[in-house]
Amino acid sequence: MKGQFYNRMSNLLLMGSAVFFLLSACSQLDEKELEKSWESPDQESWNAVLTMSRHDKLSARVYAGRMKQFNETGEVYIGDSMRVDFYNDEGRHTSFLKSDSGIVNEKKQNLIAIGNVEFRSDTGYVMYTNTLFWLNDSNLVYTDGDIELFSEKDTLYGTGFRSDVRLENWTIDKPRGSTRREYDVED
Repeated sequence: MKGQFYNRMSNLLLMGSAVFFLLSACSQLDEKELEKSWESPDQESWNAVLTMSRHDKLSARVYAGRMKQFNETGEVYIGDSMRVDFYNDEGRHTSFLKSDSGIVNEKKQNLIAIGNVEFRSDTGYVMYTNTLFWLNDSNLVYTDGDIELFSEKDTLYGTGFRSDVRLENWTIDKPRGSTRREYDVED
């Protein structure tokens, strides 16, 4: 009886190991295929500038250390640093962000800033996070990750953030920190 139990356990462990090996091999194949697709862009540029618009007006200007364009997906990979300047509907500069890298969707004119993201408004707010999404059609930024937001009167931290690109109308999902301003608490 005891021997049968150990045999079954051995078989289960052996089968589990085989399944784990197969699954990890498949995920490695997928990663290698993904790497191959990123290795062969349709166009590659260094110290490049990409202009984005909304309703035929300048909405953002992207400065890239290195840019890889993929026509089939409509995506542009940005590496070796990225800076994005944002503009309002009147063409006035409102804010900028810097990050390690990013991805631009040329069809929708949206972008994702990735790695050490610093987002600064012209009104004095500074926000830090690891990943930040910008939706061009609504001119909003958001992240579900951790953030740090600083101003002359605020030192705030949280998880989850949504704002206009001026950093004037923002929401932190799980806020904590301190402020020296008056505010109303919603029930």
